[in-house]
Formats: sequence, C-alpha cells, structure tokens
Amino acid sequence: MVGGVNGAITQARKAELEQAEAALKAAEAKPAAKVIDPAATSTPVALDTTHIRKMQAQLDDIATDVVNYNCDVVVQVPRKADAPWLEALLRKRVDKLNPALEWKLSHRVDRAQPAIIILSPAKP
Repeated sequence: MVGGVNGAITQARKAELEQAEAALKAAEAKPAAKVIDPAATSTPVALDTTHIRKMQAQLDDIATDVVNYNCDVVVQVPRKADAPWLEALLRKRVDKLNPALEWKLSHRVDRAQPAIIILSPAKP
C-alpha cells in the first residue's frame, strides 16, 4: 500500500515539474517587447499625433505588446473628444491580433499633457 502512495506522489511531482518546465519555455518564447518595459509596473508611450503614419506604427507596436504581455491600457488625452478615436484605433488593432483577449481599456483627460498611452503588463 505504501508503494502505491509513493508512486502516486512521484507521478504528481513529475507532472508538476513538467508543467513548470513548459511554463518556463513559454516565458522564454515570448517575443521581445516593442514599446514597454515588461519588468516595470507601467510604461507611458507618448503618441506622435502630428504624423499619422508614425502614430499608426506606434499603435501597431502598442497593440502587439498589449496582446503579448496582456496589458491594461489607459489612454490619456488633452481633449475629451480624442479619447474615443484613439481607443477605437487601438481596440481594432488588438482585436485583429487576438479577438479573445480580455483586457482593460480606459481613458482620462489631462489638458496639460500630450496624448499618452499608459501600458501596465499583467503580473505572471
């Protein structure tokens, strides 16, 4: 009877070790961040709203990091009217990369600051 219990414990430990190794490999396989610092609690990214092509490229990179690092996002804008527009642009890009991703998107207005996207990666 004792041998059966020890065998079950051995099997459970082996399965646990395999799970830990798989998680480690998945973490190592995660693509490099494009705009965020994954170790930081949040990363602000100032948007270049004067050059539409540059801003589109920035939003593409931001969306990639949102999907890869499961980031929550705050869109900080100088005018209330800018928030829905920027949120829609970002939401469309994220949904294209991963429609099933559950992420938080919010906004705030700060008239003294330019348009900024603040990314907060999920903690492992």
